[in-house]
Amino acid sequence: MPYRILKRERTDAALRRIVVEQVDRTLAEMTNEGLAVETKIHQARKRCKKIRAVVRLLRPEHEDLYRHENAWYRDAARSLSELRDQDALFETHKRLVSHPVCESVPRTVCCSAAEEFRGRRDHAAADTARLAATLDDFIEAMRQGRARAPDWTLAGAGFEMMTDGLRKTYRRGRKAISRSYEEGTPDAFHEWRKRVKYHWYHMRLLRGLWKPVMHAHCRQVHVLAGLLGDDHDLALYLQAMEAAPSAFGKQPYVKQLIRAAQQRRRQLEEAAHPLGLRVFAEKPPAFTRRMEAYWAAQRRKPGP
Repeated sequence: MPYRILKRERTDAALRRIVVEQVDRTLAEMTNEGLAVETKIHQARKRCKKIRAVVRLLRPEHEDLYRHENAWYRDAARSLSELRDQDALFETHKRLVSHPVCESVPRTVCCSAAEEFRGRRDHAAADTARLAATLDDFIEAMRQGRARAPDWTLAGAGFEMMTDGLRKTYRRGRKAISRSYEEGTPDAFHEWRKRVKYHWYHMRLLRGLWKPVMHAHCRQVHVLAGLLGDDHDLALYLQAMEAAPSAFGKQPYVKQLIRAAQQRRRQLEEAAHPLGLRVFAEKPPAFTRRMEAYWAAQRRKPGP
């Protein structure tokens, strides 16, 4: 079934179902021998974020459940981060050097840096015994989480049980816009990115309320999340290069590559700003009331 609350579902039952389904899909992917390890890890981390988005809807009425389950899936995903981070750096490099900002960067330094990032990724994947143990621990954590989900005690069965969590996530995403551009730091933009991702997942959960409108909104939030995700990847890329520039090639050329990455970050952040202002244009109470009105309209029984 979809990552979406269905029209005739009770909200409490829907959220339990969605969590169980995400865990089941994670377990199926992690035990699929036909999938590359990098794909398994990428999918597992993504599904943990989708589950955490669900439990964020339960704040603050179910604060204890939120705190426990959010930490559980956050820590499980973090255990897989080393290989994923190194793979992301390699993929970020490939995207960067294919962009026009790198037209004047010598191919030799692009290739040299690619070899360094590829080597780091392969080194992280080389310890197969450690990797296997990490994956086994992750699978066990998912199984334990799945066993708990059907027994979550949730108060309410309608939109009201999600109102505070939905509004809080939206408000934090809205506030993060000005903070990001005032501070201009990678950490500030990373925080905004996280809020945007959670808002995107929440909109996906509710996208059946009014499909043309909700699908359009989801698409734009997804574009915004992509811009901020690429920006975050480049921030980590720059951090890696600036920590040991000599590992990536001759210094003058490496500096050119660094400048190209910085320029690309500026482009992404400039593109994200007006889109973010549109996505989060409403004040949080107005946004929540609109979602509640869509909910009520969708669930109205047809007349005789």
